Amino acid sequence: MSGDTAETGHENEGIRASVIVDALMIEYQNIHQRVLNQLELYETTNIRILALIGVLFYYGLTYFQETGNAYIHVIANLVFIVVIPFVTIASVAFAAANLVKIMIWGDFLKTIENKVNTVLKPEARFFGFDRGQVLSWEYWRVAHGYAGKSNFLSVVTFSGFLVLAFIVAAIASVWLRLKFILENCTASYGMYRGLAIFVAAMFVCVTGLSFVLFKKQRSKSLEGVYDDDRI
Repeated sequence: MSGDTAETGHENEGIRASVIVDALMIEYQNIHQRVLNQLELYETTNIRILALIGVLFYYGLTYFQETGNAYIHVIANLVFIVVIPFVTIASVAFAAANLVKIMIWGDFLKTIENKVNTVLKPEARFFGFDRGQVLSWEYWRVAHGYAGKSNFLSVVTFSGFLVLAFIVAAIASVWLRLKFILENCTASYGMYRGLAIFVAAMFVCVTGLSFVLFKKQRSKSLEGVYDDDRI
């Protein structure tokens, strides 16, 4: 027994907390940078989607009244009834995928924080750090910050506003075009109405699935956040 204790003590002498913390912090910074890059990509993509929808609306409105040229008329119909809603559906799915990915990375960052806090627990207690933690951003962000359950304004962001604007634009584009077709091209109204219903069903399915996946990951990320010490 004494031999095992001596051997363990000898092994512990070679352990340097600074080496472990340095390695963990490199990993922490790398993942944190990836989160920042993902947020930047998300915002840039939303702006590009906004520009794309603007171009599509410009083209559609330019030929909105065109009925003499069947080719242009069909293209305008498809732009308003299919293309713009499809871009909106893609933006909703992309938003959900982005949020889920960021939450997964946040969970991983939390485990790194836990490892650092475990290694530096004596130092944290000596200096009187809150909850005996040196790193606490991921805990605070979910427990008390903008990502917490009580903060309903966490979804009110520029990108969130853009996604909502895309949805409103898609609804308006379909409604305006169907109204025009009903008044000017009654014979083809039934076909485009059926196409609009199909696109609407696709939108509902994608939005519902995106919401379910988002809520599932959010619940997982918030589970046990107050006493989560997984390493």
